[in-house]
Amino acid sequence: MGRYVLRRLLQMAFVLLGATFLVFAMVYALPGDPLAGKCGERPCSAEYVRAETERLHLDDPLPVQYGHYLKGLAQGDFGTTASGDDVLDEIKRTYPVTLRLGTIAIIFVAIVGVGAGIIAGVRRNGLFDRVSLAGTLFVISLPIFVIGTTMQYFLGIKMGLFPVTATNGSWGQLIMPGMAVGSLSLAYATRITRTSVAENLRADFVRTARAKGMPEHRVVGIHTMRNSMIPIITFLGTEFGSLLGGAIVTEGIFNIPGVGGLVFRAIALREGALVVGVATFLILIFLVVSLIIDLMYAVLDPRIRYE
Repeated sequence: MGRYVLRRLLQMAFVLLGATFLVFAMVYALPGDPLAGKCGERPCSAEYVRAETERLHLDDPLPVQYGHYLKGLAQGDFGTTASGDDVLDEIKRTYPVTLRLGTIAIIFVAIVGVGAGIIAGVRRNGLFDRVSLAGTLFVISLPIFVIGTTMQYFLGIKMGLFPVTATNGSWGQLIMPGMAVGSLSLAYATRITRTSVAENLRADFVRTARAKGMPEHRVVGIHTMRNSMIPIITFLGTEFGSLLGGAIVTEGIFNIPGVGGLVFRAIALREGALVVGVATFLILIFLVVSLIIDLMYAVLDPRIRYE
């Protein structure tokens, strides 16, 4: 296990280097002057332009700029914006809101989506199974902004069950946005769970357990579910990693002060350091989540061993 973790950490280092270089290169390739508009309507002074060009290494070629960025990153410096704000401070300010949003969404998906998938898989070709397949197909076909605005109108404005916006990012205000951003994941989770459970119910070990007289709730709850959890955990973990990357559309609809809105504003204002810094942080989060998922495989299935 230790050698496997070490090997994965080395792989993560190369992935981090490759992904951050691509993001850095794309920001570097954007047309226009990165200092344009930094002084308002007035043109920036020559002294300011000279100082910012030197501070941001704008005259250096791309590999040299990326080398300076990696040097700062190794020291825990994610960079500073053109206004002098520390990128890591901006992430610390907005990321707790996104973390709460992603947590609510993945809990919603795990309880409702996986639960519905289990029932549909056990009662395959039944009424619930057919309704769930049709319902999930309908949800998958809808864009997220349609789902978000529809929930906002009916659940927030008409019924008054939830706040319409989430301006302070509290747990209560994020319930409806969490359900909205998790709706697509819920549909896929239901389908994956249904398929996995239905396949394992036809496996030889399930027939053997039933032939031994084992109660049906133990056959489904222990034998079937334990062997069905690997694809489900893989999907949930990957989706959670994606949700932790922010949801620009959903955060915009519900006016959520999260990292998605931060990235959107950074792109609009051409804050390259902020875009690259946030992207680097999100890549790190996703890599850690992926490692945790892989390590959980051996817990779920004792047949899996890491050599």
